[in-house]
Amino acid sequence: MYAPDIAIANLDCDMHSSTADVLHFLKPRLKTGMIVYFDDYFCYAENVQSGQRRAMLEFLDDNPAWHLEPFQTVNWHGKAYVV
Repeated sequence: MYAPDIAIANLDCDMHSSTADVLHFLKPRLKTGMIVYFDDYFCYAENVQSGQRRAMLEFLDDNPAWHLEPFQTVNWHGKAYVV
């Protein structure tokens, strides 16, 4: 299956389930150096692992070969990572 290179993936999914679906879709397309931006990373609470943050942490637990390095916080709600 052909997987074109993706430079930036903007996940504006809001919820855990839809974010988990998108991360599953992105898994074969992840490349070192690409940026993954979670638009609603801090939407529920800064210290609570829910929504997009929980989906990302679960994805990383299930896929230890991948690492997301914190890159930039965007406003009060978003967080970008470099693969």
